[in-house]
Amino acid sequence: MHILIVASRLENKDRLLSVLDGLPVTTCAVPKIEQAIEVLSSSPIDLIFCEERVTDGFYGELLAAVDRQNLMIRFVLILCTGKWEECIEAMRLGVTDVLQTPLEPSDINLTLVRTMRDKNYANRAFHESPGSALETLAPEYAGGIGELRMLIRRPTA
Repeated sequence: MHILIVASRLENKDRLLSVLDGLPVTTCAVPKIEQAIEVLSSSPIDLIFCEERVTDGFYGELLAAVDRQNLMIRFVLILCTGKWEECIEAMRLGVTDVLQTPLEPSDINLTLVRTMRDKNYANRAFHESPGSALETLAPEYAGGIGELRMLIRRPTA
């Protein structure tokens, strides 16, 4: 999975990179919208984490670039201001998820799992269990989402 991080605040970039460290993902972190648009045009991206405002602009510019290129990319807005009106507007514009700062590892991990499901990386990671009704889905851990879940680390105190 290829992840683009667009963050001008070091604490957000560092938190994302620390959670993603050791996982089977490729990350690219840039502080500007202009650089993010360049990455989009030259690399396959599955997931974008973008702060609402960065050094040279606003998340809407990057979201518009994704739409113009007709890309199916999960777009996660990092809400730094705490204004939920911004969250509602972002969802209306096409943002997939919103994470509020400070970023929590569990929220980031859940976003990764959702992205894998959306991108069909988990096609064969689950199978119908012939057991009881409580065991309708069982992970095979042969790859895909099961493997990622095994690699996701719990935060330490």
